[in-house]
Amino acid sequence: MGLDMSIFKIKRFNNATLDDVVTVESYLDLVKYNAENPDKQYTMINWCGRDKPSDKLIEFYSRYQYEKYGSVRIAEDVAYWRKANAIHRWFVDNVQDGVDDCCVHRELTRSDLETLRDIAHKVLINPEFADELLPTQSGFFFGDTQYDEWYFEDIQNTITQINKILESTDFNTEALYYVSSWQERRTIMKIKREINGETVEIELTRNEMSLAYEEIRRETWEFCIREQIDNDAGNLRFTDDFDKDDFIGECMEEMENQYYTDDYDEKAESIVFNVAEMNDIWVDDPDEDGDDDDL
Repeated sequence: MGLDMSIFKIKRFNNATLDDVVTVESYLDLVKYNAENPDKQYTMINWCGRDKPSDKLIEFYSRYQYEKYGSVRIAEDVAYWRKANAIHRWFVDNVQDGVDDCCVHRELTRSDLETLRDIAHKVLINPEFADELLPTQSGFFFGDTQYDEWYFEDIQNTITQINKILESTDFNTEALYYVSSWQERRTIMKIKREINGETVEIELTRNEMSLAYEEIRRETWEFCIREQIDNDAGNLRFTDDFDKDDFIGECMEEMENQYYTDDYDEKAESIVFNVAEMNDIWVDDPDEDGDDDDL
């Protein structure tokens, strides 16, 4: 938790926007997931609330894809700071028009980076002007606001990172963006959801987006649990005091207490068996006449 800051780079392609690149990332992530989970196929609408990007966008940007933390990425991280609140304040004032909302506002120019680097260099040479040239900023887990050794380490790190970016970036074919993360983002995108058989477009905040994905995940868990119950129908004996709905509810609660994984089927099988044994409704040898309870 706290102030994380980064600059990332994407390749330019025709009139493609940053939002187009994000959509391609989501599409490639979906392709990867569907390939690894042939029994659980998603569409773009159900996966991320967006339409499939054009074939030209996919063909161009897929050549730059790589995997990070289990997800497909296209954008390349080229700079990172942790709680360097003075540097963050400069970006907010000079790139984001004073709006500190954890969103990407506009593309960074060479001039932006050269200006910040030169100011940082002046602060190192004349530390007595630090509070005037690159003042610190307090905030939600923003870090220390003192002009101490950690502050000047951030300043030197900024110069080093910017020099590296300027040396390695072709501003004609590549675009740079600054983004920070420290609070719930306001509306981050419009997504599409299927509601009552119709596809509608809605706006979601970061928190609402998390809740939407959580809902989809819970629906997937419940589907796998119900499917596993059907597979084990011959080994389950429900009673009037503990029916199928109670059983599903207890399985879902057990799911909540465990670490989420992508092995939905394997996890569901284990949980159905464990909950059945705990409630003494598991029968190893079903009746020979096959007269199982109606599930």
